[in-house]
Amino acid sequence: MKSDANRLQTREAVSLLIDAARPDRRHLWRGGFWLMIAALLEAGAPLLGSRLAMRPSFCAPACDTRIRLLRFWKS
Repeated sequence: MKSDANRLQTREAVSLLIDAARPDRRHLWRGGFWLMIAALLEAGAPLLGSRLAMRPSFCAPACDTRIRLLRFWKS
């Protein structure tokens, strides 16, 4: 179990960290927000991609264009 002196030092250290981060609080929240958006996109991209790829109307124009380009390039 921690002694009272260790607890006091821990509280003082945490308060120093909080005071040091106070001017950058807005940037910290903004960075955390963008990290959450990136995590959601990374987790959701495979699901969204598989749903969009299964739709024939979504993939057909892109696939047709790629096939035409490949045929043109081969000949």
